[in-house]
Amino acid sequence: MSSAVVLEPYEYDELPRGDVIRYLSLHAGIGDDPLRCTLHIAPMAETEYEAVSYVWGSDVRDQEIECDGRTLALTTNLFHVLHRVRQSHQPRILWADLICIDQENLDEKSYQVGIMGSIYRHATRVLIHVGIDDKGHGPQICSLLNDVVPTINAIRATILEDWNTFPHPTPDDYILDDARWDSLGVLLDETWFSRGWVVREAGFAQHGHVYWGSVEFRWEALMQTINWLYKRGVKALYAKKLDSRIPLAHLEVFEDRNSDYAKLFTTDTTWVDQSLLGYLCLTRPLNLKDPRDRIYAFMELVENEERPIRILPNYKAPFLQVYQDFAIKYINATGSVGLLSNVEHNEDSLTSGIQSWVPRWDLSLTRTGYAFAPADSNYPPITSRGGSVCNPRVDADGALKLEGVLTDQIIFASNVFDDSTTDPNLIFELWEVIASMITASPYPDKNRLSVFIGTLTAGTREGDVLEWLRSEAAYYQFIYDAGGCPKNLDPPSWLAQSGTIELYHHAVRGYTHNRKIVLTQRGYFGLAPAVAQKGDSCGIIFGCATPSIFRPLVYKHNFQYLGAAFMFGQNHSKTADGRVLFHDIFGSTKSRDWVEWDVQEQDILLC
Repeated sequence: MSSAVVLEPYEYDELPRGDVIRYLSLHAGIGDDPLRCTLHIAPMAETEYEAVSYVWGSDVRDQEIECDGRTLALTTNLFHVLHRVRQSHQPRILWADLICIDQENLDEKSYQVGIMGSIYRHATRVLIHVGIDDKGHGPQICSLLNDVVPTINAIRATILEDWNTFPHPTPDDYILDDARWDSLGVLLDETWFSRGWVVREAGFAQHGHVYWGSVEFRWEALMQTINWLYKRGVKALYAKKLDSRIPLAHLEVFEDRNSDYAKLFTTDTTWVDQSLLGYLCLTRPLNLKDPRDRIYAFMELVENEERPIRILPNYKAPFLQVYQDFAIKYINATGSVGLLSNVEHNEDSLTSGIQSWVPRWDLSLTRTGYAFAPADSNYPPITSRGGSVCNPRVDADGALKLEGVLTDQIIFASNVFDDSTTDPNLIFELWEVIASMITASPYPDKNRLSVFIGTLTAGTREGDVLEWLRSEAAYYQFIYDAGGCPKNLDPPSWLAQSGTIELYHHAVRGYTHNRKIVLTQRGYFGLAPAVAQKGDSCGIIFGCATPSIFRPLVYKHNFQYLGAAFMFGQNHSKTADGRVLFHDIFGSTKSRDWVEWDVQEQDILLC
C-alpha cells in the first residue's frame, strides 16, 4: 500500500540587488497534468523570457505548482493562466510576479517593484491573459481586428503623414453599425482592463500577445482598433455605449510609444506628451489592492529624463504619507503648481489629516478624460498683474505657500451631478433657477444661456467640429424652447436644424459628473468641485491654468484647497453670422477681468 508524497513548502533563496531577477522554467504538459517548474536567478540582461500579465483576483492561494521538488502555493487565477500558456512539447521560460518575487519579503518586493518596468521592457513578449471569454465573443473580436487594422493600414499608405490627416468615416459607413463592436464591449468589461498594474505591463511590451478564452491576437492590433474607434468612430462609440469603457490609460501609453501613428488622429494644438501627473490622473479609476501603488505602479511610464522625481517603493510607509511625500518632492523638484489640477475631495478627505493640497490618488470622483486643464495640457498658466507665476514652497508643517488673488464668492451651488441621472430637463430646471438669481453679470443678457451651456462642457469640443457645433446648437434650442423662447435671449443658430442633442449631452454628463454648477457674487457661471458650497471663495493661483475654489480657515490667508474650477471670462468674439462665442477661461491672457477690480494679490497658505 502506497501513500502520496507530501512535498515541503518552497523556500526562496536570497535575491541580490541590481538588475537581477528570478525566472521560472514551466515544464511541458497538457490538459490537467500537474504544473511543474524550476526557478532560476540571473541578471536580467542575460536572460530571455516572456512576462505574464494577468488578473491576480483573490489573494487566497488554494492551488499549487511543484517547484524544484517542493510545493509553491498559487492563486486560482495564476494557476489557470499557467495552464493556458503552458506548451505541450517544451518548457516555457516565464516571469510571473507572484512566483518570481518573494511576496513575504517586503524589502525584496519594494526593490523588484521599482524595476518592474525594466522587467516587462526586457521580456521578448508579454503574454496578456485578459480572461476566459465565457460568452464566446473571441472569434468576433478576431474578425473585427482582421477587418479594421488592414483598412487603417491601407488608408495610412494613401495619406500625408501629418497632423490629423486620417479621414473620418462617412455617416453611412457599415463599420459604424457593426454588431462586432458589442463583442469589443464584452472584452473591455473583463476585469483585466480595470487593473492598474497591467497598464505598464502591456505598455512596455516589445510584443504583446493577448489570450482571451480560446483565441489569441496582437495587443497592437487591439490598440489600433480602439484608437480608431475613440478618435474617428464616435458614432459607434456612443451608440454601443463604449465611451465609458475605453481604456484611456492603455490608449495613452500606446499613443506615447507610437507618436507618429497617433498624430494622424490628433491636431498639433491638442497633442501633448503624457506626463507623470497625467498618467497618475488617468489611472485613478483602475483597481489596485494597495493604495501606495497609485504612485508606485506608474512611476516608470515616463522616461527617466522626463520624470521630475524618482520615488523608491516603500511598503512600510502609510499610504497617505506616500502621497504627501510624493507631492512635496514634486513641488520642490519642479517649482510647478500643476499638481493642484489633480486635487479631488469628498467630505471625508477634507478631514483625513493630510494637507488639502495633496492629491488623493485613491479617490476617483470625476470622469477620467474630463479634466478642465490637466497639468500636461497646452493651457498657459494664469499670471499676476505683472505677468509672473508664483514660486510654491512647502513649510515645515506641510502647508503650501503660494501667491494669488481672491476674486469672488459662491452664492449658489447646485446639487452634485451624477452622469447616470443627468438629463436635459434637469439642465433646463437648473438654468431657470440660476437665471432667476442673477443680479449682476459679466455676460451680456442675450448671451447668458450660451455661456451657461458652454460652461457645462468646460468650453470643450469633441469629435468632428461641424457635428459638434450642430449638436451644441440643438442643445441650446432645447433649453431655449423649454423656457418658452424668451425674447431676452439670442434665438438658436440655424445649425440646430441639422443637429441632435446626444453628442453634446454626452459631454455634459461627462464634465458635470461629481461636480456642481455654481453662480458667483459677480455673476460668473462655474463648474466646481463636488465639495464646493455657498460662501466658498473663488480665486486664482498664479501658475495654475484655471480658477480655483478655496474654503477660508480661521487664520488670515489660510485656506483649504477644494480643487480647480472652470469659468468663462468676459472676452468673446463674433462669427460670420453674428453669433457671439465665449472661449477664454477666466483669468487667462485674453480674459483678465479681475485686473481692474479692487482686489489685492496676496499670500495664500493651503493647509
